Amino acid sequence: MATAYKINGFTIGGKAVTSGMYLMEGTEYAPALAPRRAVIEVPGAHYAIPQWNDPLSQITVSLKIRVVDTSPEGLASRWDTLMGLLGMGINQQIVLTRIRGTIEESADAQLVSMNTPDFSCPANRTEATIIFNVPGGAWRGTQTDETFFNSSSNTLPNALASTVPIADSLLLLKGPATSFTITDNTSATTIFWGDGSSSVSSSQWLLIDPRYMRARIQSSETWSFSSGTNTTGALEFRGNGPLTFTSKGSGSFGNRTGTFTVTTAGGNNGVQVRSKYAVV
Repeated sequence: MATAYKINGFTIGGKAVTSGMYLMEGTEYAPALAPRRAVIEVPGAHYAIPQWNDPLSQITVSLKIRVVDTSPEGLASRWDTLMGLLGMGINQQIVLTRIRGTIEESADAQLVSMNTPDFSCPANRTEATIIFNVPGGAWRGTQTDETFFNSSSNTLPNALASTVPIADSLLLLKGPATSFTITDNTSATTIFWGDGSSSVSSSQWLLIDPRYMRARIQSSETWSFSSGTNTTGALEFRGNGPLTFTSKGSGSFGNRTGTFTVTTAGGNNGVQVRSKYAVV
């Protein structure tokens, strides 16, 4: 398949007409980017002091879609199908999928706006530009789980495949452990768990959500926060802020580098990292 998009699973092709709809020139291939840049300017001093850990923000996706049919009734039906995909008033996210050949990446989105559609009565054709907002700021790949052990040179495949930071990973540590630290060596972001009194036994697991600062000790290997003992009070982030897995372009075309450090006190039975790669 060539370049295409899906809206809640409904494919709108870039070349072939799918159910009377296709993408027009003016559809975005990738979003505009604008990190929340911050610098410190000191009165009376030349230049500015940069803050290199500028956070990224939400992105927008713009699709220009043409709807065609051979009759007014058919055109109305196809238009209603498109409007029904936009999730207006249902208080749920729209799942957008970007297709580039064999590569599919998805994002949760919300409708921002749609212009008044251009309409050709003789041709039974209408087209409109629809703009979506993606609060998560990136297109996401397939979810994977990878296990890592104490080391200062671990590499997360999804981080190496990403062009922006992964900020929503989950961590599942197998006990025993009295404290636990992960540091991304590229961004210098760190998550630390340990309060001097809590510990994870050899029959327990510690589940951590670095983004929302949640932690639970559980008796089974589960990714759910609905059970176990709440130990969020033992969490803290260090360095440049909450843990993100990052990589950077280096040296040659397609080459990206990035490592992270795992330190488990009192054990080394491995930590699983659940993540999706993130690109724009």
